[in-house]
Amino acid sequence: MVDFCVIYKPERGSPVERAIEEICQTRPAQSINHTDLGDLCKRPIALSIETKRPNIDRDNATLQMGTWQSAQWRSLQHKRSPSFRPIDFLPGIIVQGHDWQFVASILDENDKPVLLKGVQLGGTDSELRIYSLILGLRRLKRWIMEDY
Repeated sequence: MVDFCVIYKPERGSPVERAIEEICQTRPAQSINHTDLGDLCKRPIALSIETKRPNIDRDNATLQMGTWQSAQWRSLQHKRSPSFRPIDFLPGIIVQGHDWQFVASILDENDKPVLLKGVQLGGTDSELRIYSLILGLRRLKRWIMEDY
């Protein structure tokens, strides 16, 4: 499990919300996601965030994110609705101390999940890195709202 999730919440009564409800009826635990925790049942996970202490557990954070997103890919492939177009990648963020790193997983040619090497998104230890972080988070928000 990761520490935080950003969910996609479609407009109430929209075709997307109705499609999600229909999909939920056919899935294990009646959840759109690979977890049945609270609001995560009816709100697709758009971004996963894992946090760790500075200079400790980097490999563990990467393993947790990879495992979480692998389960998310399996869930997305389970009785996939033809009304939804497939997504190209699953985004994630690993926060370690002041450092925020963007990671993403994709499906390879055999439909096996692969976690790609992360890139620095920004940080909280200087104004410049905070601005970089804000810009990166805004770009992720736009992707979630427009493409996810």
